[in-house]
Amino acid sequence: KSSGRLGLGASFKLWCRNAGYGKCFFSLFLFILAQLTRTGGDYWLTIWTTADAGNPKNHIPLDPNYYLNYNNISKNAFMIIYAMFLVAFWFFMYCRGMWFYRIALGASTRL
Repeated sequence: KSSGRLGLGASFKLWCRNAGYGKCFFSLFLFILAQLTRTGGDYWLTIWTTADAGNPKNHIPLDPNYYLNYNNISKNAFMIIYAMFLVAFWFFMYCRGMWFYRIALGASTRL
């Protein structure tokens, strides 16, 4: 037996070699997609609270509120859009977890 630490580069090579490059990059794609939906939801929450405050001093730099008028959107629409972000985030997290489990199980049987 030997002990030591496995670096990130070696881990990635081992992962891709056992799972295949296509599955490995699809796994990374799911990780990125889940994170983008979470970040998009957070950004939408920022737009919602800024529009709800109605104070121009609350606007963040490059905020779409400067270009678009969100005062015409009802609070229910803000909530529905935010809920859609959360459902999409949950869906991608679930898919990511199942995909990761499938790859890890397949890779562990090949070791």
